Amino acid sequence: MLRFASQLTPAATAIFVVCLELASDEVTDVDLPDAWREAYPRSATCFTPALAQATLVDLVDKLRLPEECVPTDYHWLLLYECLQGQIEALNEAPLPPLVNLLTALATAQDALYLTQITPPQTLLSSCAPRRCGCGLR
Repeated sequence: MLRFASQLTPAATAIFVVCLELASDEVTDVDLPDAWREAYPRSATCFTPALAQATLVDLVDKLRLPEECVPTDYHWLLLYECLQGQIEALNEAPLPPLVNLLTALATAQDALYLTQITPPQTLLSSCAPRRCGCGLR
């Protein structure tokens, strides 16, 4: 598991995983260096698209491990930009299967970042996915 200041709720974990999986798919679709720098301006100074994809996949794998893993500052930078863009996209076009999953998983702790899930105009209040291999298509 990745180490956070406090343990993620199941709903937060689901959002985290979906965002990272979608971002890992998208970063390999970036063909031009300028497009990569535009999409991930801070991370582009440290990561190539291929390295970012491998890192995001590795972070999802580590999130699922029972032992604790501490992300580096570089990981946090990539996570920040990834989540920022993916959450923004989710707010604009929520994935119905994700909305259904979050409805089932949401707890009182999730109220800070989840708004009323139906209708799904605004699913998340802060921090971006379109397709991934998580089964939530």
